[in-house]
Amino acid sequence: MGPKNGNASNSNIDYEDSDDHDISDNIDLNNVKLNTLSASEQEKEDERMWQGVQAFFCNRYTEAQEIFAEKADIDPLYALGQGCISFLKAVTTFNEQDISIAIKQLVSAESLASAQIGAFKSQSSIGSSFGKFISNLNYFGNSNKNQQFMSNGQLRSTVIKAESLLLIALIQLLQESIISYVKAGLNLRRGYKNYEIVWNEINKPGFNVSVDYHTKGGVEFGYGTCNLVLSFMPGKIIKIISAIGYRGNKELGIELLNASLKGRGIRSPLASLLFVTSYTMLTSFSPSTLGPDNIPKAEEYIQDALKQFPGSDFFTFFAGRNLRLKRDLDASTEAFISVNHNLKEGFGVELRRLCDYELGMNYAMTLQWGKAAQCFDTLATENYWSPAFFRYFQAACLEMQGKKKEAIALYIEVPGLSVRKFGGRTILVEQYITRKVKNYMAKNFENTLLPGLEILLIWNSFACMKKEDLIRCLDIVNSKLDTLNNSNIIDSQCMLLLIKSSILNQLHRFQETNQCLRWILDHNGDIVDDKFIEPFAFWEMGVAAFLNENLEKAKLVWEETANFNGYEFEFRLAMRLHLSLMKLNDMLPDKKKKSRTFI
Repeated sequence: MGPKNGNASNSNIDYEDSDDHDISDNIDLNNVKLNTLSASEQEKEDERMWQGVQAFFCNRYTEAQEIFAEKADIDPLYALGQGCISFLKAVTTFNEQDISIAIKQLVSAESLASAQIGAFKSQSSIGSSFGKFISNLNYFGNSNKNQQFMSNGQLRSTVIKAESLLLIALIQLLQESIISYVKAGLNLRRGYKNYEIVWNEINKPGFNVSVDYHTKGGVEFGYGTCNLVLSFMPGKIIKIISAIGYRGNKELGIELLNASLKGRGIRSPLASLLFVTSYTMLTSFSPSTLGPDNIPKAEEYIQDALKQFPGSDFFTFFAGRNLRLKRDLDASTEAFISVNHNLKEGFGVELRRLCDYELGMNYAMTLQWGKAAQCFDTLATENYWSPAFFRYFQAACLEMQGKKKEAIALYIEVPGLSVRKFGGRTILVEQYITRKVKNYMAKNFENTLLPGLEILLIWNSFACMKKEDLIRCLDIVNSKLDTLNNSNIIDSQCMLLLIKSSILNQLHRFQETNQCLRWILDHNGDIVDDKFIEPFAFWEMGVAAFLNENLEKAKLVWEETANFNGYEFEFRLAMRLHLSLMKLNDMLPDKKKKSRTFI
């Protein structure tokens, strides 16, 4: 779709072809003109775009969309603005149509940027013979005086091209399928290379081009994001997206994103959002190991963003997520409810559904199973993300209330609702719930155990719960263990002991934790259905060691856990392991870091 990519020299740059995607019907690439604006002229021209960004993060979603639409067919930055809104909607809903629209709009932005780059290349080829003549004249003199650098317009277009590819890759990374990881790897590589072109250009000796601050913030945001995202990727995913060929630099990523944030340009709110997302969402994979450092950092970025955008739905939402990590579930619930009250139409409807999901999780973590069931019923009825999962979770909540008959009626619906696919395969969580329901059916819904607590285990939610609720959960598990019948007894006992071990870890009763885990590992060869129990048991053994300040043991156990393959929620656990081992490597003395690493 665009010219070929090569060295980061001057205007004689080759760019890789993009994937075969449709572009917007409103865009005529033949009419794309050369951008010859100076940095100051470009900043003035982009003031309207900045107004759109501010409107969006101040909850005026319709106004922002209208502003971006004004020039989305001729200006790649406006097209990127449109694509960013669609990107945020796609990663909020995970609806296939929303994902398709987001990718199409981002490809349109990338195509416009590529066309502008192509216009510069055409212009440079006209003067190439004259350029060679000048170079020959300078052979015996100082050629650096006449060295030509990329113009501000070229730099701007290249950054937009890279950012479009980066956002497409992020959507694909979140889809958790091998095919999507491969596609994400290709787009990350192409985006990274384009950022690298700009990065190398502006860091050349003698670079004297004035760069508009939005573009400067753009390369800081994008190059920083690539480095940060790649540094967080587990080895198992990196192997799949092997087209990248390198790991990210976490420290450089943080430094550049902070520079973009402080520049207060168009990408500044996105840099804030990325920091907040990283420190809350990634911490939720392992609050026990990451929470003490990341929760205060997230709070700092959230408060800074709310000063700039008071009452912002997005940053209030993440405040709710961070409060959950602090185990302040009442305040977290209040934050989600306050956002919900503001969201009635347009983009806000999608954010409201996301808040409904978070409210359902909070109610489940506080054992308010009736309220949780209502949230998941709403989400299933509104066809949000995975109706099958929400119907299953609703049934699990009813069962936790003792409403077995009502729960069974909902369980039976689940297989028919499991239709979400990526890369031609049913999404992983729907594979899990469909298997569970079929097993329940085969045994006449006996020994369904404690499905609500099982989901909280898989989502690592016990680490966010209050002590009194953990003790209530422990009592529930012990009562269930006392009443097990002989149907598939090993699977049932192992699952309950795994849940119990996770609860005991959060109560810091490590000796009891290890007793549960030893029983599981002594009987793991007899587990028939829930093959994820063994690697999750190893994970909990590492958590016990970490919380008991035996860091060397935690490292050895988690490295061993990384060798397991082919079980449900493998990538979810791989992310926990990778992030926790990164944390351990920062904590352990250098001599301890030289042991076998997880990559």
